[in-house]
Amino acid sequence: PARASVLHANAIDEDAISDFCQGTNAFWKSLIIPVVRDYADVKPKGTADVDDFFSVVTAAPETPGIPRPVWLTIAASVPTGLIW
Repeated sequence: PARASVLHANAIDEDAISDFCQGTNAFWKSLIIPVVRDYADVKPKGTADVDDFFSVVTAAPETPGIPRPVWLTIAASVPTGLIW
Protein backbone atom coordinates (compact mmCIF):
# COMPACT_ATOMS: atom_id res chain seq x y z
CA PRO A 1 0.00 0.00 0.00
CA ALA A 2 2.79 2.46 0.82
CA ARG A 3 4.53 1.76 -2.49
CA ALA A 4 1.30 2.30 -4.40
CA SER A 5 0.76 5.68 -2.76
CA VAL A 6 4.34 6.72 -3.59
CA LEU A 7 3.84 5.70 -7.24
CA HIS A 8 0.56 7.61 -7.31
CA ALA A 9 2.25 10.69 -5.83
CA ASN A 10 5.01 10.46 -8.47
CA ALA A 11 2.41 10.24 -11.23
CA ILE A 12 0.68 13.35 -9.88
CA ASP A 13 4.03 15.17 -9.70
CA GLU A 14 4.88 14.16 -13.28
CA ASP A 15 1.47 15.37 -14.49
CA ALA A 16 1.91 18.68 -12.66
CA ILE A 17 5.39 19.15 -14.12
CA SER A 18 4.13 18.29 -17.59
CA ASP A 19 1.21 20.72 -17.27
CA PHE A 20 3.55 23.44 -16.02
CA CYS A 21 6.01 22.92 -18.91
CA GLN A 22 3.25 22.88 -21.53
CA GLY A 23 1.68 26.00 -20.03
CA THR A 24 5.02 27.80 -19.95
CA ASN A 25 5.72 26.88 -23.59
CA ALA A 26 2.25 28.03 -24.64
CA PHE A 27 2.74 31.34 -22.81
CA TRP A 28 6.07 32.13 -24.49
CA LYS A 29 4.79 30.91 -27.86
CA SER A 30 1.86 33.33 -27.60
CA LEU A 31 4.29 36.28 -27.34
CA ILE A 32 5.93 35.57 -30.71
CA ILE A 33 4.71 37.41 -33.81
CA PRO A 34 2.46 34.97 -35.75
CA VAL A 35 4.48 35.24 -38.99
CA VAL A 36 7.70 34.29 -37.19
CA ARG A 37 5.97 31.62 -35.10
CA ASP A 38 4.47 29.98 -38.21
CA TYR A 39 7.78 30.08 -40.08
CA ALA A 40 9.77 28.58 -37.20
CA ASP A 41 7.16 25.96 -36.30
CA VAL A 42 8.25 22.36 -36.82
CA LYS A 43 7.02 21.01 -40.16
CA PRO A 44 6.62 17.41 -41.37
CA LYS A 45 9.48 15.85 -43.31
CA GLY A 46 9.73 16.83 -46.95
CA THR A 47 8.08 20.25 -46.77
CA ALA A 48 11.34 22.16 -47.23
CA ASP A 49 12.77 22.77 -50.69
CA VAL A 50 16.43 21.86 -50.11
CA ASP A 51 17.95 22.12 -53.57
CA ASP A 52 20.74 24.57 -52.87
CA PHE A 53 22.94 25.90 -50.07
CA PHE A 54 20.76 28.88 -49.15
CA SER A 55 17.50 26.89 -49.02
CA VAL A 56 19.06 24.23 -46.77
CA VAL A 57 20.45 26.87 -44.41
CA THR A 58 17.20 28.83 -44.17
CA ALA A 59 14.80 25.85 -44.12
CA ALA A 60 12.33 25.69 -41.24
CA PRO A 61 12.81 22.86 -38.75
CA GLU A 62 11.37 19.50 -39.76
CA THR A 63 10.68 16.24 -37.99
CA PRO A 64 12.78 14.21 -38.56
CA GLY A 65 15.34 16.91 -39.11
CA ILE A 66 17.10 17.89 -42.31
CA PRO A 67 20.66 16.55 -42.22
CA ARG A 68 23.14 19.41 -42.22
CA PRO A 69 26.85 18.53 -42.28
CA VAL A 70 29.19 20.36 -39.92
CA TRP A 71 30.86 22.26 -42.77
CA LEU A 72 27.47 23.62 -43.85
CA THR A 73 26.65 24.79 -40.33
CA ILE A 74 30.04 26.49 -40.02
CA ALA A 75 29.76 28.10 -43.46
CA ALA A 76 26.33 29.49 -42.57
CA SER A 77 27.48 30.68 -39.13
CA VAL A 78 30.59 32.61 -40.20
CA PRO A 79 28.67 35.52 -41.81
CA THR A 80 26.46 35.76 -38.73
CA GLY A 81 29.55 35.93 -36.52
CA LEU A 82 31.07 38.65 -38.68
CA ILE A 83 27.89 40.72 -38.40
CA TRP A 84 27.94 40.52 -34.61
